[in-house]
Amino acid sequence: MKKILLFSTLAAAALSVLSCEREPLVREGGEGGPVSLSLGLNLSDISTKAFADGSQVDELYVGVYDSEGNFLSDLTPAEPIAWTPNGAQFNATVTVGESYKIAFWAQKSGTGNYTVDFSAKTITANYSANTVANDETRDAFYALYETGTVTEAVNANVTLKRPLAQLNLLTPTENVTEAAQRETPVSIASAGMTVSAVKNVLNLLDGTLSGSVDVTFQPAACSEATILEDYAYIGMNYIFAETNEANKTVSVVVNFEGADAQTFSLTNVPVKRNRRTNLRGNVFPAAETPQPVSVDLTLTATLGAAFDEDPATADLSNDQQGGNEPTTASWELVSDFTSITSGDKYMFVATNSEKDYYMPSTDAAVGKVLAVELTADPTSASFETVDAMCFILTGNVTDGFTMSNASGNTLKITATNNGLKIDSGDGTVLKFHTEDGLDGTIVTGNDTAATPVARYIGLYNGQDFRCYNSVNNNIKASSNYRWYHYIGE
Repeated sequence: MKKILLFSTLAAAALSVLSCEREPLVREGGEGGPVSLSLGLNLSDISTKAFADGSQVDELYVGVYDSEGNFLSDLTPAEPIAWTPNGAQFNATVTVGESYKIAFWAQKSGTGNYTVDFSAKTITANYSANTVANDETRDAFYALYETGTVTEAVNANVTLKRPLAQLNLLTPTENVTEAAQRETPVSIASAGMTVSAVKNVLNLLDGTLSGSVDVTFQPAACSEATILEDYAYIGMNYIFAETNEANKTVSVVVNFEGADAQTFSLTNVPVKRNRRTNLRGNVFPAAETPQPVSVDLTLTATLGAAFDEDPATADLSNDQQGGNEPTTASWELVSDFTSITSGDKYMFVATNSEKDYYMPSTDAAVGKVLAVELTADPTSASFETVDAMCFILTGNVTDGFTMSNASGNTLKITATNNGLKIDSGDGTVLKFHTEDGLDGTIVTGNDTAATPVARYIGLYNGQDFRCYNSVNNNIKASSNYRWYHYIGE
């Protein structure tokens, strides 16, 4: 029987190391001798005191697995390790010739915001347990460290990063000042937010996300007083986010002292893991006296800074909060459909009432694949967000292909006319269709009925994309069905 000792210590940089020894843990197996493993844990650098400085974190969960992903409960601390402002240290005695995967999760204790289940290899975000907006205690950090085959003592530093996106609601300070100086002063009382189709389960061994819930953060006052380049924080919320950019539908409500509440709805809001998304604009209603004030109540959503950039100095004026400059997209109109390249990105476009619309690849429930107006020619225009406009086509023209988004979720045809959806699981196998007097090229595939029926995807009245069991007049009411191939920047 081989003895494997496991203990944990708290690290304090520039201070003496405080050790917290545990009783020796013993498990059988392994051919080699014991060696030490010492991992120093820290959070990704934050250069300023503001939202997202990691100061709420006070406990660290550690889960140990073998190379096959089997949970090693006897090597996993029974209780979380205390986290200090200087980080933490995890020490163990491991076996030469063995390989280990070690998952780390740091969070604020006692909130119920997340459920850690090392046996299931998951972290679940409990969005319904704490519904108040602007809550910094949802801040959390994750890392997976893999030893590879152990040949000697292991010493390394591990940086935990957020598996989260931060959605910031910002309004210009000049509008705050103007509203406060009205005959009937107006000030912001609280703000809330609803985000659709948020994935709520994190896989500890590969970092992927699953599940889908609509999350509502109930209105609350924002305690953050920091002013960012002439903008004031009025809201902030965390959600799980993919490593690849994805898009969400977001609605916002802002409550005021001295005026009625204002609501806003945004589609194609970009979110990305360990990044800020900024929803910014004038949220105040027009003044009634002494003179009416014309205001633009449209919020703009842009992908902002990574969390290791200083938000207090980030440039918001040209969508640089987070450094995501508008993408100059290079597109070409598809004329030869036999040239479709598996794994490339394509945009599906149609014209209705002299306006062009594309089918977004954003995750969507049944009947919610809404048409989005295309305001410029893709072959000569610049777009801030490409992934939301494109589907990845996988397969070939002869055998068929599936359509998926940047998160890996797929387009599916169900057995109703408005039965399109985009979510996890296998996608419907599709083929191009140019017959039945169509002006252009659409796609067709079998639905999910007990006896599958071929359905055809087309634009309905400039409103949404639907799947009919024939190429009917609803589809033909739109014209110039076409595809654009995204060929890079």
